[in-house]
Amino acid sequence: MRRTKFTELSKDAFYELVSHNHPAQAEVWLKEFPNPERVLGYVHVTGLIEGQAHEMAFDIIKQSLELVDSRQVMRVAGFSIPHPQLNLGGGINTKLRERSLNCWISEYKSFSVSKNLPPLFAVYPLKARLPNGQADEWSIAFGLDAFFLASLKSKQRYKSSKGTALII
Repeated sequence: MRRTKFTELSKDAFYELVSHNHPAQAEVWLKEFPNPERVLGYVHVTGLIEGQAHEMAFDIIKQSLELVDSRQVMRVAGFSIPHPQLNLGGGINTKLRERSLNCWISEYKSFSVSKNLPPLFAVYPLKARLPNGQADEWSIAFGLDAFFLASLKSKQRYKSSKGTALII
């Protein structure tokens, strides 16, 4: 999503597009979806973005995070991708909000957390929204990245005088 131009499609529209563009392989390809219920949504990629990629951030209501402990991986639901340029209708965000995901969350900004990590480490911005609409900027990692971050000993995390996270 970060480096593509795309349009979100319904399942039927996606199946129709694949069948129309690739009639010989469509039946085989569409049967290969292992768990269609796990699919968040369908998109039609129309091109690649040259230059700077879209910002990829996640959004959640802050009250959903009351029991989150940044020293461990937790299953949390209620996320969405708020970026207007990504042009996500309701399908992907609706399914994403409903799905519980393994994640590691920090109250520090993603840049502060990721600047001391290897380059392929995926730490994303998380906007923890308050009821009044304002959002605190935190960070989030999913999957294996979440488990790697949680495995760091607490004494390996330091807080500088400027309030940035340092992970050594």
